[in-house]
Formats: sequence, C-alpha cells, structure tokens
Amino acid sequence: FEGEWGDKLYVVSAQQRTSKRHEEAWAGIGWVQDLKTGKGLFVEHEGHTKAEVVGNINASLTALAKHRKTKFGSINMKVVGTKCQDQPVCALVIAVFESEPWKN
Repeated sequence: FEGEWGDKLYVVSAQQRTSKRHEEAWAGIGWVQDLKTGKGLFVEHEGHTKAEVVGNINASLTALAKHRKTKFGSINMKVVGTKCQDQPVCALVIAVFESEPWKN
C-alpha cells in the first residue's frame, strides 16, 4: 500500500470495548486472496476471547470462499486483545485496502 499524507482511506476495522473489570476484549480481521489477481475477501469479528474471534474468522472466510469460483490462498488474520483492569479498554484492528487523493 502506497499513499500520501491526507489521502482518503478505505478500511476494514474491528473493535471490541469493555469496562467490566477482568473481562477481555478481542478484535480481529481476516482475509484471503486470489494469488493471481490479488482480489480477495475481508471479514471482521469481535468477542471476549481470542479463540472465539479466531474461530469466527476461520468459519466466515471458509464459508464465503466455498461459494465462489475463485481459488483463494490460505487464511490470514490479525487478532489483538486486552483485559480490563481498572479503566475501560478497547481492542482495535484496522486494515487499509485502498487509498485515493481527495477530490475537490
């Protein structure tokens, strides 16, 4: 991805927040791509455990890819999490999939 400062960004994001003491917040994005064309699929999921988010990403991408004629590569993902102690927390993942200059 190459862009310039101030460009308009098209993103996929996932965020999970919590203010409950000792509760976890997990967020993740997953993607698959056609290795020849670069076209692909993005999904986002949030939850209270890493296993929940990873499982949902895998299930979603597997189901979406199954009904397309494209041969996708392996599933990729970025998953982050945190645990609430005393202050509210947020797990956030953002992927930029396109950028363009602003038009006046």
